[in-house]
Amino acid sequence: MVGQGRRSGRRKEPKPAHKIQAERGPRARDAADEHEQIAKAFDVPVDRFGLSEPANAFVQRSMTAILRIAKAETDEKLSEALAAPTDVGMIARAISNTKVASTAIAELDPFASLIAKGAEVKQTLIQQAGGLLSASEVAKARGLSPQAIYKQRRSHKLLSVPYAGEEKYPAIQFDREGGPLAGLSTVLEALNLAGPWGTLDFLLSPDTELDGLSPIDILRDQPDRLEELVRLARTQGEHGPG
Repeated sequence: MVGQGRRSGRRKEPKPAHKIQAERGPRARDAADEHEQIAKAFDVPVDRFGLSEPANAFVQRSMTAILRIAKAETDEKLSEALAAPTDVGMIARAISNTKVASTAIAELDPFASLIAKGAEVKQTLIQQAGGLLSASEVAKARGLSPQAIYKQRRSHKLLSVPYAGEEKYPAIQFDREGGPLAGLSTVLEALNLAGPWGTLDFLLSPDTELDGLSPIDILRDQPDRLEELVRLARTQGEHGPG
């Protein structure tokens, strides 16, 4: 048929936020009013930070959720959240560890609390790992190409974890000269079934079988115990993806 599958040359303009809220009914308008009231209370005008309209709406809704938790939760629970090492971890801990958040979220997104808890765990691991490096940062430090770093990751000579849409490399796996710790590839091969975050957790976690040391401690300070470490890694890998 003539014209079938063709798109109009006119670009459809996005609807303003206030029209979208109006179409969603009174409940959505009430929520929008609450967001506006909170924004005013915290003195955050739309253009204060040069934010786009969606970005500003995200900030206002986030503030709404945080204020609800702060008003309803105990000081003890809030102190637990504040003890998180990062701001993102603090928010994740508050969402995953408070009754008010769990109750409010469960009806709309039953997995939100679990997602937040997972995010908190990852933030903790990132801090313990000394931060994450991009492939280009690792390549520059080692005088290699990003492609070479990619090949080393694929051959289990380096550990990377998926983060923010790309593969990142925990800084703790490198020695002072910028190369991977001796014996790391052997351990990564033994842990091939553990998954990237599970592998990082294994490397950073103290173990009674290692006299309370972590596998990274062994690789860095006691490389003569590599065979013992590999045996432990194999028992972990048998449990499947982490």
